[in-house]
Amino acid sequence: MSSVETQKDYDQETRDYEAFRRRQVASLTPGERQVARWVARGLTNRAIAARLGLTPNTVSKRVSEILDKLTLRSRQEIGPRLALYGGDIR
Repeated sequence: MSSVETQKDYDQETRDYEAFRRRQVASLTPGERQVARWVARGLTNRAIAARLGLTPNTVSKRVSEILDKLTLRSRQEIGPRLALYGGDIR
């Protein structure tokens, strides 16, 4: 395999990976997106709950769902994932 073919394969894999990540972000429900935006800004579950009129338990569940859907391990990863793959964090 030539270096040109190897580069083309790598480029295609990169595009596929980025498309996969964009689909993950797009799969968030409106409620999950709303919570994700506040998490990305650094708010606690309690603060998010107060702003959105939810219980802290509901926010915690949504954060868990967000982490699962985006295949992330910590809430600190949510903001960068949204910023990189099309989620509005404003």
